[in-house]
Amino acid sequence: MASSNSGASFLDIRAVSHAYGDKKALSDVSLQVHRGEVLALLGPSGSGKSTLLSIVAGIIEPRSGSIALDGVGLLELPASSRELGMVFQDFALWPHMTVGENVGFPLSTRRAAAAETQQRVAETLRRV
Repeated sequence: MASSNSGASFLDIRAVSHAYGDKKALSDVSLQVHRGEVLALLGPSGSGKSTLLSIVAGIIEPRSGSIALDGVGLLELPASSRELGMVFQDFALWPHMTVGENVGFPLSTRRAAAAETQQRVAETLRRV
C-alpha cells in the first residue's frame, strides 16, 4: 500500500453503517486514528464492536460509509489484499480445512513457500 501524507489519519472510518436484516448494528460510525495511537473499542455485547472490526478486515461489507488505511480506500480491496486480520473471541475456523490448513491459512494468503508454511505450522501446533 502506498503511504499518504503524514498529517492525515492512518485509519479513517467515515459514516459506516451496517444492519443484520432489520437490526442496526452500526449507525454512521466515524473515527480517525493517527499513526502510533492505540485504539480500544469498548461496549456491551451487541454494540457493534465486532461488526466494525469485521468491516475493516473485509469479512463483511458495510451498507454505507468509507474506510481508508494510510490513504488507501479499503472497501475497494478484497480482504486478502488488505494485510489486516482479526483474532476472534470465539473459535472461527474454516470447516472445510484441516487444523493445519487453518493454522497455515495466513501464510498461504501471503504466498509463503510450502516448505516454510509446513515448518511454521508444525512448530505452532507443537507449542499448542
